[in-house]
Amino acid sequence: MMNVVRISMAAALGFAGFAASAQAQSTYLGASAARSTYNEVSAENRQAGFGFTGSAGYERGELAVEGELHWRSLSPQVDTRRGALTLKAGVVRVRYEVWRSVDFEVGVDSRIMSPEFSAQDAAVVLVGLRHESDLSSVASFWIRGAAVPVSRFNGGGSGGVGLALGFGVRAGPADGTWRAVAVYDFQRLDRTVRDVEVPIQYEGVRIGIEYSVF
Repeated sequence: MMNVVRISMAAALGFAGFAASAQAQSTYLGASAARSTYNEVSAENRQAGFGFTGSAGYERGELAVEGELHWRSLSPQVDTRRGALTLKAGVVRVRYEVWRSVDFEVGVDSRIMSPEFSAQDAAVVLVGLRHESDLSSVASFWIRGAAVPVSRFNGGGSGGVGLALGFGVRAGPADGTWRAVAVYDFQRLDRTVRDVEVPIQYEGVRIGIEYSVF
């Protein structure tokens, strides 16, 4: 299953690269320091730690494509008998403005946990809306919400319909050559295995810089 997920992620990233190769209104690259928490089944399994995120985006008219690669080193916060985890993730989102800065957005999010089976690898499809508004001539604020209608886990089970939320702030000089960013993400997957509830919850905060390349 995870091989299929990786192929899907590669295809989505390839699409993003193809879009960015066109004559673009705006293309950026970014890097962020990050802190995340990960709960699986119960609060006693809470893991938290730091890492980094690399990002890229392309915007042209009403269309935008963005991708992110995440790496986190997580340690147990409650039950210290549990081992540490390494989280690697990739996210690709495509959005299109449908009404007054409200975008319809579709995405693919894939997480791989190491050591294998120490926590669930997950691949999900995101479908939702995003809105961005200007706070001033040099700053903007955005918020997004999405349902998770499709989810797959390397340990099996089903995720029902999950929830993903996020918001962020960008600020930089008026010429747009660079901007500071702060982003918060939340995702809840109500996984069940043989009628037993084993939910997964993820939160992340990151602060970094984006540079315009075109």
